[in-house]
Amino acid sequence: VGFVISRYQATLNRYPLLISFQPVISAISGNVGLQSSSIVVRSLALGLASERKFVQSARPELKVGLCIATCMSLLVGGTAFVWYAPLPRGDDGHTWHGASTFGVTIGLGVFVSMLIAAVSGTAAPLLSKRCGFDPSAMGG
Repeated sequence: VGFVISRYQATLNRYPLLISFQPVISAISGNVGLQSSSIVVRSLALGLASERKFVQSARPELKVGLCIATCMSLLVGGTAFVWYAPLPRGDDGHTWHGASTFGVTIGLGVFVSMLIAAVSGTAAPLLSKRCGFDPSAMGG
């Protein structure tokens, strides 16, 4: 995070709202990954999933992750759009094009981050079980 902030300091100074969404994206993604991991560990424990049938075991959780990522990217991206939209006075320097770009950028960031979290949270317990480790210890 420090590297990214130092490398893009000029951009972050120009768009201060950009940095305000970083904790939101990080927190939402972490929650999705941990929830995916917990569900897969439970499924493994109950015999509903198997590390031998990786794709079949991962598919339901990945579908849910895709659905949640889509919904949250629209919600958070829409919020970013509204926050960056020009004020009625028009003296804030914001444009509708800029607000659209900002909303899409934040929305894509949320979507990609949550999708990666769902994949890694789903795969970690399955791979750890396949390697002979306790999936509940490796999931989080």
